[in-house]
Amino acid sequence: MNTILHSELTAFAEKTRPFLEENEAANNLVLGTITSLLRQPRRRRNRPVLATVEEADEIKMIGVMTPPRKMMLAGLETEIAAAQALAFELKEKGKKVPAIFGPKPLAHTFAQSWNEERPFQDGTPQAIYALRKVSSFSLPAGQLRNPYAEELDLMTDWIFGFHRDAQTDQSPSLAMQVAGQLMQNRDLFVWVDEQDQPKSMAAKSRPTANGIAVNMVYTPEEERGHGYASAVVSQLSQHLLDEGNQFCTLFTDLTNPISNHVYQKIGYQVIQEFQDYFWE
Repeated sequence: MNTILHSELTAFAEKTRPFLEENEAANNLVLGTITSLLRQPRRRRNRPVLATVEEADEIKMIGVMTPPRKMMLAGLETEIAAAQALAFELKEKGKKVPAIFGPKPLAHTFAQSWNEERPFQDGTPQAIYALRKVSSFSLPAGQLRNPYAEELDLMTDWIFGFHRDAQTDQSPSLAMQVAGQLMQNRDLFVWVDEQDQPKSMAAKSRPTANGIAVNMVYTPEEERGHGYASAVVSQLSQHLLDEGNQFCTLFTDLTNPISNHVYQKIGYQVIQEFQDYFWE
């Protein structure tokens, strides 16, 4: 196994795209991250770590990390040796990796190889779902629309609530920036009742060659249990398919039976399980 650390983002993107697009739905997170990096202004500090693990000039696994965030892996679950090789090379080069996220066998192998005798902690087990056709079922009265400009404060509260529930760090000020950007790009959607009052939200994200992701699904506590999350996800998914996407994807917490049931009812199916691991 030969591990290569790349310094030029555009060349890395061109080299890895065919490999990632072979399994486009499962690899949409890494694909989307690379696309986002290409669109950002280049910075000297916190440069991304871009790695390929190859054998006989054939890519076996890809690793991408934008410090201080976790390393993300993309590859077949059977490529255990590639995960070991990547961990060894990054340690040899003195890279700092705070956590790992990827297909469960690869992420676990990396965590073991990185930490050796030191302990590491399991994160939340997740799965990536994919959908190509929305199932039919009864929806609550209402419709899908983009938020109005005057709903910025409400969307800020909901995005902050989404991250609070997901136990991820985000300040109210950053939540407002995210809400404003999503609304400006018309990437944020809400399900509204017959009085045009928002009840639930979801966003579209990470477009790839043939698909797109649904994320940031959130319903405030007082509105839960009425089918609003099912409505916003199903109708947003149908909207994205109608726009020409061949499939939609989303990540979900496998420990949450309610959200998993909702997504399966809509027509989403698990295509791969993911896991993250943390250490000091």
